[in-house]
Amino acid sequence: MTELDPHDHYAEDAELEELVAYLDGELESERATRVEERLATDPAYRTRLRELARTWEMLDHLPQSSVSEHFTETTVELVAVQAEKDLRTQQVAVVRKQQSVRLVLAMVAVVSCLAGFGLIWSWQQRGERRFLRDLPIIEELDMYRVADSVDFLQSLEERGLFTENEEIHDGDL
Repeated sequence: MTELDPHDHYAEDAELEELVAYLDGELESERATRVEERLATDPAYRTRLRELARTWEMLDHLPQSSVSEHFTETTVELVAVQAEKDLRTQQVAVVRKQQSVRLVLAMVAVVSCLAGFGLIWSWQQRGERRFLRDLPIIEELDMYRVADSVDFLQSLEERGLFTENEEIHDGDL
C-alpha cells in the first residue's frame, strides 16, 4: 500500500477507517497483512493505532445504558406516527396531482369549445359581411340600372355624387 499524504483530509479518513476495520477484525487477510507491514515500518501509523486502541478501551469503562421496554415502544410509536404522516402527505400529493390534471383537462376543453365557437361564428358571418360590403351598391341599384354606361357612372363619381355614402368595413361588424 502506498503511503497516504497526512495533510489530505480524505486520506486521513480512509486511514482511520482502515485502522478501525483492522481493530474490529473486519479486514480481508490481504489488506490486514498490508496494514501490519505498514505498522512495522511507519511509527506515525503505529501511534495512531495505539490511540484508537486506547479510545476503544476507554469506551469499555463507560457505564452501559439500558433501554427500557417503554423507550422501545415509544420509539416504535413515533416511527409509526411519522410513517402515517408521510403516507397522508403522499396521498394528499396524489390527490392534488389528480385535481391539477382534471383542471388542465377542463381548461383545454373550455378553450377548445371557445375556439370552435369563434370559428363557426366567423364562418357564419361571412355572408353577412359580404352583404354589408355590397350594401352601398344595393342601395343605389335602381340608379345603376338607369345609367346608360360605366362611363356615365364614372363621371358622376368624379363630380362627387357618391361621396356621401360611407363604406362599411369588416371591423364595423
